[in-house]
Amino acid sequence: FSIDKDVAQRFFDKFDAMEWEPYTALRVETGERYEIEGFKGQQQSLTHDMAPEMATELIAAINELEEFEPGVDLISKSFCFTRYDTGLSLREHDDIGTLILEGKTCDVLHSIVLFMSGSEGGELCFPEHGLKFKPKLGVGVAFTSGEVHSVNEVLSRHRYALLQRTGRPRKGDKPTAQTV
Repeated sequence: FSIDKDVAQRFFDKFDAMEWEPYTALRVETGERYEIEGFKGQQQSLTHDMAPEMATELIAAINELEEFEPGVDLISKSFCFTRYDTGLSLREHDDIGTLILEGKTCDVLHSIVLFMSGSEGGELCFPEHGLKFKPKLGVGVAFTSGEVHSVNEVLSRHRYALLQRTGRPRKGDKPTAQTV
């Protein structure tokens, strides 16, 4: 999918100037955030209220996903703006886990990666399918949380991407992790 490039550029211009934090992952069992050993990426945690124009674009794209059920599945009200510097890559992994969305324990259903820049290298790869997606401003890739993926080494410049998640509520579970 793709979004309006002007919307993407305005978002990038606004948030690239903010302070960056070390990239962290969420420990499913406790809801704690932790730094991935040996990974030096950076992030900004943002809410939809901070970037309503971008949120509108992403929500429209998410509602078109085949496996997403509006009225049943939930969209995180926050997203993560990430920056990988030259030399960084991310090993193969999946995004299976749980989130608390609207006070409900949810299994992660989709991950959405929206490229916010072009870069040499930094492709989003799905080795089990032989697919690679080159970073390009305003181009997005949505996939189910169980898809194994990685990020190739960034060869020059920075790779910027926006990460968004959707979740499917579990029936009868109580909240156990951090609200996202």
